[in-house]
Amino acid sequence: MAELDVAHRSILTDFAVYQMNSNPAGIGNECTHWIYAALFEARALDHDKALHIAQALPHYTWGKQVDTDKVQRGDIAQFHGFKNSFFVYQNTSTGFTFLTSDQVRGPNHTGMVFVPPKNGTYYQLESHLHHKGIAVMTERGNTIYYESFAIALSASELAQVQKTDTWPASIKTDDIEDMLERIDWVGMRDSYSMDLAAADQLVKKLKHKLSTPAKKANGDDIACLLVVHAEGYLKFSSPQASTARLGMSTAQLADEKAQLIHELVVGGRVGGKPDQDEYGGDNKKKRLYDHRFDWTYRPSNP
Repeated sequence: MAELDVAHRSILTDFAVYQMNSNPAGIGNECTHWIYAALFEARALDHDKALHIAQALPHYTWGKQVDTDKVQRGDIAQFHGFKNSFFVYQNTSTGFTFLTSDQVRGPNHTGMVFVPPKNGTYYQLESHLHHKGIAVMTERGNTIYYESFAIALSASELAQVQKTDTWPASIKTDDIEDMLERIDWVGMRDSYSMDLAAADQLVKKLKHKLSTPAKKANGDDIACLLVVHAEGYLKFSSPQASTARLGMSTAQLADEKAQLIHELVVGGRVGGKPDQDEYGGDNKKKRLYDHRFDWTYRPSNP
């Protein structure tokens, strides 16, 4: 396989950011469609039988498979039956509370790495998420937790991190999504990790009866406890250069793009209701010749 050079690799995330800033409707009607478009713009392969790059099976491949510690910005993340389960306990002046959230990416889902993995999390760009008030195909960024772990802070430790960028003053502590996205749990993991098995046992007790404060191993009351569980398939692919696309003339590239768009149209899902969002929902029949299967791109560093 031939690796993308630095200039072409940078196009992958540059393309994604351009779409986020200039194309609120998104591309196509699958989570994979903007990925295909990004690979085209970067002159990378999207299919190759000899190299086993294909999206015909549940465990899609988009390039050379890479281990988590080798993942770079612009690599493609493929999910199959992936789920994150979150539990956040807080001991406040008004009593003990907890918040929970399950986030599923599947049965199959695809994203692009923006900030490479570190301490159990990474940040990716993705689409085809169902968030109230946001068009389905709009590209957006989210933190993915790929490892299970637990963090526990005493009142004094929490007070210390709340004075830094680790825990912004504007955090909404009654909103678990805000807490998961904006608090730097990764930065706290080395200093405040709790044994996962012990944390799981504590969660069981807390869910049954919030009558006494949760305790750390040293006896300190826990002011905040985060428990994360990750399960399912998550693998990363490093996009590979397409010799054919790199050698195409302007006219040939236009034909290649037209063929790709045709494949996206005929291969996309039937979708939901046409009024699902202001751009026509996720309905293939409604948007058979819609502009959303096309795209524009102006590189930030042409």
